[in-house]
Amino acid sequence: MSPRLLLLVACLACCRTALPPSSRTSVEDAADRIVLPPPVPMTPESNDWLRRNSNVILFTWDGVRPEEVFDDADQTLLARDDRPLTPRLRGELSRRGILVGRLGAPPRVRLANGSRMSLPGYQSIMAGSRLDCEANTCGRIPVETVLERARRELGWPVEAAACIASWKPVRLAAEHVEGSVTVNAGLVSTPDPPWSPGTTIAIEPAPGQIFNSAPRTEPPVFSEKIAVKYHQDRPDAVTMDYGLQYLRAHRPRLLFLSLGDSDNFAHDGDSVGYLSAIRRYDAYLKVLLATLADLGEYGRHTTVLVTTDHGRGRRGCLFYRPWREHGEHEASENVWLYATGPFLRPDAAPPAEPEITHRDLRPTIERLLGLCPQSCATCGRPVASLLGAVADLPDPCGEPAGPAEAGAR
Repeated sequence: MSPRLLLLVACLACCRTALPPSSRTSVEDAADRIVLPPPVPMTPESNDWLRRNSNVILFTWDGVRPEEVFDDADQTLLARDDRPLTPRLRGELSRRGILVGRLGAPPRVRLANGSRMSLPGYQSIMAGSRLDCEANTCGRIPVETVLERARRELGWPVEAAACIASWKPVRLAAEHVEGSVTVNAGLVSTPDPPWSPGTTIAIEPAPGQIFNSAPRTEPPVFSEKIAVKYHQDRPDAVTMDYGLQYLRAHRPRLLFLSLGDSDNFAHDGDSVGYLSAIRRYDAYLKVLLATLADLGEYGRHTTVLVTTDHGRGRRGCLFYRPWREHGEHEASENVWLYATGPFLRPDAAPPAEPEITHRDLRPTIERLLGLCPQSCATCGRPVASLLGAVADLPDPCGEPAGPAEAGAR
């Protein structure tokens, strides 16, 4: 048998063989026990009201393809079973907001950089414009970010603009001037807010678990084994736990929460780990929304945007698995976007925009906060379909922003 024929036979066997189905996890069970209150649409009084009361959370899932979000993953991942990957996002949560980016369906959602790498993706989101960053080694973002601008113009304390991330280099996208906003990223301890007796934290979470059952009274200390397994990144279970604690303690006006297990597992060729991470993210999102529902007026005034920094390659087989990588694969420019919040209407028409890019997220966030979106030759534009009732307010660009007095927190 010729080598080419042997390769073809191996590929066919690969495409038809599946690993044993992954078991249902504790975080999925916990998420399914949560009953979210019905959404209560709001009409903001003015841009000044937004500057005093509106909050935004940007939640990113590193390297998660549209195929997985819309449950169209190809069989070459070898770990498919009968359970959907994102049943909450595509089910009850999609009815509470807008979910776009399915391949072949408008609007198309894509990157705003040519490298299709992580740091360029995060920087284009934070800058809202075209930058020269084309690799994960490009260094700190060269312009003021949306976190920095919102804190400066609205007079927030440093805790009100925060970035909490599993991947350490995200800090290079979050702020142009180090220390201008709150940043906690990478394999570092999470000392704020203080750890209290009974705090539950996962140092080495089992696949699919959000937290383990061992209470801790101090920040975690990571072993070399954990550091190697997670590519020197902080495990997402720890990042998510800290993010929820930070949310309850500080109620930030703008929070950038970034997870990364999915990309690490994909690069390792660990399809089970990759798909399990996505199932956890789907449950985490519902936990996040439930946390906001418990935070009174603050939660009712908060918009949540969920997306990814890049997609991945498509199809492939045993010896060619492009889903493991992204930069060199043109298909990895395809991403997706979910939005939910008080200003969206549950019966809103499908988005009319033919295309949404990463550069459009910053001006959309600025508009939700009552700010005049930045304008430049390569800047994005606010996505009207994500603004809901905010789009009906007067243009804020003629209004002075000024420090905002604290609204309902």
